[in-house]
Amino acid sequence: MTELTGSTARATPISYFGCDFEAPYKEIVRRQQSPDRVEIRFKSGQTVTVFDPESPYLKSPLGVDCTTRNPTDDGVGLGQDICQSNYKQFEAVISATPSQLSPFQSRREFTRILTLVNRKGLWFEHNVAAPDIFYFSTEKIRGFETSGLSHRWQDVGLTLFDGLDRMWLIKIKGDGPSGVILTQAEINGIIGTFEIEAQQSQTR
Repeated sequence: MTELTGSTARATPISYFGCDFEAPYKEIVRRQQSPDRVEIRFKSGQTVTVFDPESPYLKSPLGVDCTTRNPTDDGVGLGQDICQSNYKQFEAVISATPSQLSPFQSRREFTRILTLVNRKGLWFEHNVAAPDIFYFSTEKIRGFETSGLSHRWQDVGLTLFDGLDRMWLIKIKGDGPSGVILTQAEINGIIGTFEIEAQQSQTR
């Protein structure tokens, strides 16, 4: 779990798709919005992208339609609790590693882990460095940070879940060639100020 000591830099309020947070950067130079996301570029070089939690991808990290499954079904062999929540699906993928595979496992268990490892590979196949993965939790949200900051890789992803299992995705990018380097304190500032708008916190 990562410490959530935030940046002391002046921040810009961001409010899209039912969530609010503060980006520790000033002076927006470009906003580009599409149906499922908004990309915000700051004068100092950082880009913050917020994704709509209602997009099909974010509604089911594994692409498992739990609403049409029999409650006793285990979700295509992925485990009996895979359909309990989006958080469980995401956690299952993030936690899967090739070292968990064993020739002494049942075929069902081997297939389950292999499916999760393959999905994790698809998520990160275009990354220039193997990301560090951190769990975080505040009074209102919990989630995961995928980050290559320890390798000076300027691309961080935040996947956040509220108490109703709604999932938000925020991506933050720096601009290494121009000398703009993301810091963990900046990322923590976003996590620490993230809130769900009142009307959104009561609906799914």
